[in-house]
Amino acid sequence: MSIDKATADEVLEAASRATFRLEDLDLTDRHGCGHIARAKIARVAVGGYTYRIAATPNLVCIDGRETDSDTEQLMVIATPAQVEALREAVSGAGWSRDERDSYTRGERVELLRAADEYTHLKPGDRGMVTAFHPPGPLGGRVLDVTWDSGSRLSLLLDEGDAARKL
Repeated sequence: MSIDKATADEVLEAASRATFRLEDLDLTDRHGCGHIARAKIARVAVGGYTYRIAATPNLVCIDGRETDSDTEQLMVIATPAQVEALREAVSGAGWSRDERDSYTRGERVELLRAADEYTHLKPGDRGMVTAFHPPGPLGGRVLDVTWDSGSRLSLLLDEGDAARKL
C-alpha cells in the first residue's frame, strides 16, 4: 500500500507536533523473522486515518496506516528536510548522536551488563571493540567485542546489554 506525496507531507508535518514514545516494534510480519527493534513511535490522525510514524536514529518513516480493523503496512521515508523538522519532536528519551557514534574499532571496553543469561561473561570483563553497528531499520546498536577471555559475544545495546569505554 502507498500514499501520495501530499498526504505523506501532511502526516509528517502533523508528526512534528506529536509526542513520540520509545516502543518495541515486532518486525516479524514485515521481514519474515522474529526480530524486535526499538523505535520512537507517534500516531497522528490525517484524512480519517491514523498513521504510525517510526523513528530510529537512522530513519524516519510512515510505516503504517491504522483502521478500525487492521493496520496497512507502509514504507514512506522522510526526506532530510522532514527529518530535521521532526528532530525536536523525536528528541527526548532514546538516542543521541554522541551515544550512537561513541565506539570505534580498537577501543577497550568493560562489560557493565549482559542480557544473555547463558553467557559466561560477567560485569567487569574487558575486551576490544572490533566493530560498531549503529541502529538501522531492522535493529538497534550492536557492539562487536573480542573479550579478553576469548569470547566474541556481541552486545545488543538497545536490548539490555551495556558496556563502558575504558
